[in-house]
Amino acid sequence: MTSNWGLDFVLEKGGDAVIVDINMGRPNGNFAVRLWASLSEKPLTVFTGSWTVPGHALSIQSIFEPLRAAKILWNGDEGVIMYQHVPDCPSSYVIASERGADGVSQLQARFSKTVLDVNGLVLP
Repeated sequence: MTSNWGLDFVLEKGGDAVIVDINMGRPNGNFAVRLWASLSEKPLTVFTGSWTVPGHALSIQSIFEPLRAAKILWNGDEGVIMYQHVPDCPSSYVIASERGADGVSQLQARFSKTVLDVNGLVLP
């Protein structure tokens, strides 16, 4: 399976893999994030977005490192999670926050600004 096709699975206590989700060509399969949200001490507000990553030169490092420097990567309470990076194809990210919709909106603005400032890209 390639691009947006894939399987999500969890491991049972005995180590056997159990398929819990089949992603069939859609970019917003963020089952793992929903699991983290369900286990969080405080409720998480979650926003899922997707964009087509230009293939001309954008490696995941060229996106990931500026997000780390801006301190907006997922830290267990809030942040951006880049969970799919497929150049020239739809790719997905999640923004989650314990601070509700306002926290997500603030992170989304910082994420958009960082991607624009560093890579010259405008998120949809």
